[in-house]
Amino acid sequence: MPFLAAIPAWVGIAAAAVGAGVSAISAIGQGGQQQAIYKSQAQGARFNQQVMEENARAVENSWAYTEDQKRRQFARLKGTQEAMAGASGTTFEGTPLDIFAQTASDAENEIIAGRYNAAVQAARFRSQGNFAGYEAERQDNLGEMAMTPAYLKAGTALLSTAANLFSISGGGWGDPKVSGNSLRYTTPSNIRLSI
Repeated sequence: MPFLAAIPAWVGIAAAAVGAGVSAISAIGQGGQQQAIYKSQAQGARFNQQVMEENARAVENSWAYTEDQKRRQFARLKGTQEAMAGASGTTFEGTPLDIFAQTASDAENEIIAGRYNAAVQAARFRSQGNFAGYEAERQDNLGEMAMTPAYLKAGTALLSTAANLFSISGGGWGDPKVSGNSLRYTTPSNIRLSI
């Protein structure tokens, strides 16, 4: 044991202080890593939101083109029916008129149904996009909160080491006493310090 006795007390104090510093830096580093993970997940969710909005617009644009094509197709069909009826000498009343009206009604119903289906599909994409936006915001918030426990852990390591060093170096801290929500130490001169 003569070797240990020859080591100055400040070496132990310095080692404890360095250890506390390393613990504090490690805690903050871990918090930073967790924050980076949350931010990356938020970025991915925002990308998904953008993709869903683009999908919704693509569905709407695609249906707008399809609707235009269907209207032209039905106009050609109506023209063909009228030409055939005119060539056969049929008048545009009674049954032929009913056929023309039914064709126009079927065409309009098909267009309305297609427009509705496109709107539902676009709304589904937008709903998924809104959820992705919510998830991005949630991940951002978690990222902001990730540093709080890291700072608390770092502070705890530093304060705990400081209290231990004060006690070791003859500071004379008494045993801690819990009173309500505070932790009290009694010093030799009977001064109370609340933490």
